[in-house]
Amino acid sequence: MDEGENLTSFNNFLSIQQEIAAILSNTDWNNTKPLGKLQAVWREIRTIRESQQDQIKELIKAWQTYEHDVAGKTTCGQDAAQILSQEEAVQGEVTQAKQSLSRAKEEYEDVQQKIETSKAELNQLVQEREVVEKQTTQSLPKARYDVNLYMNITNIRWQFDSEPEEVKGFVCNKNDVKPFSLNSKQVSKFFISNYLWDLIEEDW
Repeated sequence: MDEGENLTSFNNFLSIQQEIAAILSNTDWNNTKPLGKLQAVWREIRTIRESQQDQIKELIKAWQTYEHDVAGKTTCGQDAAQILSQEEAVQGEVTQAKQSLSRAKEEYEDVQQKIETSKAELNQLVQEREVVEKQTTQSLPKARYDVNLYMNITNIRWQFDSEPEEVKGFVCNKNDVKPFSLNSKQVSKFFISNYLWDLIEEDW
């Protein structure tokens, strides 16, 4: 992988980083699972980017050291064999740096795939939320109408501040009020239904 490819990979990192930063800053979710996943991918990108920066610095430093040594040693009359030996050593360092950059590129591609997957999941979540909001907007008026209708027919008034397992309220008519309190963990739904109907039928 030559220096042009290295620079392209590094620029791609910056582009992906900015894109993820925009997603994280502009997304407001009650469900934080996708957001947490994106944050994990974001941290992985930063780690790989920092690694690439260090490797690029090492590569530049190795070349600068090599050029400086060759220029200085040649001036001092150093023989060609010693210069060649040092050149081979520097070339070895450069080769190792390029191999490290190649591995970093593979890691980058893996992270990029994770990003695409996370973005697809986010888009799916957005679509599902829009569907739920639309259904809620359409069904809520009907649900309210049904509740009011049942309340008027049965004269049942529910006590909504009771415990989750407690079915509590009262049946009211012109003459009296009949309270009820049943535990859904202790009796069946069938029993509760029959019990309430019995209370209602007494007034009909």
